[in-house]
Amino acid sequence: MGTYLTPQLSASCRPDKQPDTYTDGSVRNPAHPFCASGTFAVYHRGRNLRDEPPNEVESTISRSEQDIGHGTTHLSNLQGHMASSNRTEAAGVLLALVRPRPLHLAVDNALAVKTLRSILLGQSRPATRPWAMRDNGDI
Repeated sequence: MGTYLTPQLSASCRPDKQPDTYTDGSVRNPAHPFCASGTFAVYHRGRNLRDEPPNEVESTISRSEQDIGHGTTHLSNLQGHMASSNRTEAAGVLLALVRPRPLHLAVDNALAVKTLRSILLGQSRPATRPWAMRDNGDI
């Protein structure tokens, strides 16, 4: 089935005052959906893969790289007719959210945040429909 994370955070655990996590997404050939190629990424400032290796979800859906002395980048893709700028941006935010700790996100796409918020709050299409038939149900 799926992998679920339930972070165990202390009440004193707070996100940084400055953004520590940055997300982005883009699409190549968006006018030709079956040739479209989407990519998304997350950058965690100050994260060291030796001290905090990728969790199971990050390892499954992305490739992680250490930026020596600065942080980590997690990269992935969304291919074919399902790729769009909004969906790749939303996928980047979702990938950031699987890190089990408070984050201060810097996101440059309000529509991606709105899309993800509607998914997380269960506001996309009735729950009686299978996930694949709901708006953005695959992400």
